[in-house]
This record gives sequence, C-alpha cells and structure tokens, in this order.
Amino acid sequence: MYEVALTPTLATGEVNSEKATFNVFPNPVNKGNILYFNRKQDYELYDMSGKLIGKEKNALTITTTSLSTGVYLVKTSEGHLKRIIVK
Repeated sequence: MYEVALTPTLATGEVNSEKATFNVFPNPVNKGNILYFNRKQDYELYDMSGKLIGKEKNALTITTTSLSTGVYLVKTSEGHLKRIIVK
C-alpha cells in the first residue's frame, strides 16, 4: 500500500487581466430613487440627445430626483456604456 501526499497549491499561475463587469441596478428605476453600481466608478451621465447631464468620480450611486423620466446613458472611465431607464 502506498500513500501519495500532494503539496498544497496556493495559486494557479494564471493572471486574470480581464476587468470585472460593470452593472447598474435597479434598472428601470423609479424617479426619485437611487441607482446603484456594483463597484466604485468614475462616470458621465448623458441624455439620449448626447447632452452631458452630470459626472462624478469614484461613485457608487446616482440620485434620480433631478432627472426627468426617460432613457439615459452611463459611460464609465473604463469605457463601459449602460442604458438606464427612469420611470
């Protein structure tokens, strides 16, 4: 009878260079509620005509009280683009 002892591995040697996905929730959101990000992000908020509505650095939320109902685009500093709907 033989016993084989395996040495513990602390890492796989693989490096994940892929950035985590960026999500906005809840979407659609009711006017006056808060939109949340899944991680801190620099963003710019645009209306559908392309007009810059607002921007913030290192943010986790967007307050929708000053937004009209409609469709908006959130563009992050990493190049992610998300469409949000304010009801």
